[in-house]
Amino acid sequence: MTFTDKSLTDLAKIVFSEKYEFVKGPVQFKGKSGKSWSFDAVIKSKLNTFGVFIRDWKRE
Repeated sequence: MTFTDKSLTDLAKIVFSEKYEFVKGPVQFKGKSGKSWSFDAVIKSKLNTFGVFIRDWKRE
C-alpha cells in the first residue's frame, strides 16, 4: 500500500506520530467559553494539546 492509497487520517497519524502523541478521534473537548468541539484527532506535545479537524477529499 502506498501513501496515495491511505486516508488523510492515516497520513496525519504517520506524520504527527513521529514527534508527538497522536490520538485518533472523534474526541470531545469543551473550551473555556463553554463551547463543545468534536475533533477528528488530538495531537499532544509536552506543553500543549491541539485539536485537529481532518477533512478528506477525492484525490486523483
